[in-house]
Amino acid sequence: MTTLPAQPATILAALGNATGTDQANSGVLVRSFVIALLIMAPVAAWQWRRIKQARAAARAETADGTEVAGPRDQGDDNSLEALMESIASTVHGMAPGDSASFTAAGGLTIDGQAADPPLIDVLLRDSIARHGLQVVSVDRQADATVYRCQLH
Repeated sequence: MTTLPAQPATILAALGNATGTDQANSGVLVRSFVIALLIMAPVAAWQWRRIKQARAAARAETADGTEVAGPRDQGDDNSLEALMESIASTVHGMAPGDSASFTAAGGLTIDGQAADPPLIDVLLRDSIARHGLQVVSVDRQADATVYRCQLH
């Protein structure tokens, strides 16, 4: 690999040649942008209209007070969410060293859908740990699992 000395005349000549090429390339670039804009503008306008209509419908539902009930609003006592909320409320009134037990009934749901027991176990143990509790024992029964915990 040989290195040529940089002479001002050589650099100016190279820039002079590149300028013509750059002008041709920028013309192609501008033309390509305009074509892409013409193709995508109708799609963008259609999508924008869909988003506006969906937001307007959501605002109309909340203004009428007829919100769609989510899984928590349906009163599902057999949900993992309800059990996690009970863990949070129980821990709130505990002092270090206190213990509590939580019963996970068989067939717990997540967002209103049935969930696998191993997933329930992992999520429940995570929630227990996040609230500063330590699982002391786990008693697995036919229809439920009881987690006995102690606050650090």
